[in-house]
This record gives sequence, structure tokens and C-alpha cells, in this order.
Amino acid sequence: MTHTETHPESPDGTPAEASAGLIPAPRAVEGPLGGGVPLDRDTTLWAAPGTETTERWLRAALGAAFALPLRPAARDTVGVRLLLDDALEPEAYRLSATRDGGVEIRGGGPAGVFWGAQTLRQLLGPEAFRRAPVRPRPAPAVPYQVVEDAPRFRWRGLMLDVARHFMPKDGVLRYLDLMAAHKLNVLHWHLTDDQGWRIEIRRYPRLTETGSWRARTKYGHRASPLWEDKPHGGFYTQDDIREIVAYAAERHITVV
Repeated sequence: MTHTETHPESPDGTPAEASAGLIPAPRAVEGPLGGGVPLDRDTTLWAAPGTETTERWLRAALGAAFALPLRPAARDTVGVRLLLDDALEPEAYRLSATRDGGVEIRGGGPAGVFWGAQTLRQLLGPEAFRRAPVRPRPAPAVPYQVVEDAPRFRWRGLMLDVARHFMPKDGVLRYLDLMAAHKLNVLHWHLTDDQGWRIEIRRYPRLTETGSWRARTKYGHRASPLWEDKPHGGFYTQDDIREIVAYAAERHITVV
């Protein structure tokens, strides 16, 4: 017997109750029903060609949070399955968790599958965002339901200004993880301004030798007479830039 819950709509047309806890709120949710698909040490992960980046990300993220191996298996094994579906829009996904079928994420393209995997992580609760298990817990479970979504906007961006206040490479990588968790797909990376030059140009070494550091920083508004008399600066090597761009691409984020 199929059971579909209906939910009152919010002002923007999104089912208010169904989307509670998911960011951004999805287009449609069927359920949740009672119970869920447990994820334990016997849970397998099958990934169709074209979904390899999501496969790697899921093993890293859920493996760290819950100590799950997510062993490879055949497609028809009841576990977690990732696949492409050209009937969907490129960034759209359909996540279904059922008693007999396990968890299946279909995406119109590789990015759609990845956004579906982000929703799977959210459905598992705050523990899924840890980098190591805190204490022994029962196996997490994905509630029986179907979640469907597609972005309303092609460009979903965040601007990170490291010209005025430098952020080390690890901080930028953390920002990319946070963007992916919220299904943002464009990083506007502001690397140069009059307060600092942050990108290595080997032909012009003084850009970073001199331009990446300042002797002091003003507090508050530009008209403020207050200063913090402490040097501030830093820059990214060309290899740092390449690593950040590659890390973003693995998360279907374009760096501008």
C-alpha cells in the first residue's frame, strides 16, 4: 500500500512540513512513513558510470561520521544505489528510501546525483556531519520516503573576499564543503584588491612579496581612526589554486 502525506504550502509554494530540516526546501516529499532503511556495516554502495565523484564523497563523508565501509556491490543488491536518469533535469534528483529497495538516488546528471547525496546526509541528522564517531550509537537510518528536487536558479553563488582578509587554504576548502552542503554551485573568489594581492604570479614576484602583506588593519568603517597594529597577509601558490579548483570541481562547484 502506498501512503503519501500532503502538506500545506508555504508562501513560495513549497510544502512547509515536508521540507522541514532539509536545506534548501525540496520541491516535493512523499512521506516520511514509519521506519527507515538502516545504514550499517553490511550496507553496500553501487555507483553507475558517471557518478564516481559522489561515490567517493559518500564513502569519505559517511565512512568518517559512522565508520561505515559502504562496500561495493552489484546493482540489484539492496543498499545505496547511485545512477543517472536522463528524464530528469541536469541538476535534479530523486531520492527514494523504501523497505524493499533500500536507498536509490537518481540524478539528471552527475551534479544532480551529488545534490541528492547531500540530501541523504541531511536526512541522517547532525551526526552525519561529524568527522569521527563520538560514541557507539545504533545504526543510522534513512526514513522511508521519496524526496524530489531541482534548483530554481542555475547560478547559486557565494562570494569569498580573501583580498581584504586572507583565509588559509584549509579554510577555503572548508567553505567549499559548506557550499556543497547547501547545494551552492558557484564560488566567486575575490583574490585581489587594494588591501592585498593573494595569487602567485611567478613573473611578478613582488606582487606577493610586497602586495600580499600590510602593516596594520583598520577597525570598523573607513573613516574610523582606530587601527590594529599587527601585520596581516598571505597568498596562495599556483598549486594551492589548482588544488582548490579541483576540490571545488569534485563537489560540482565552479570557481570564478
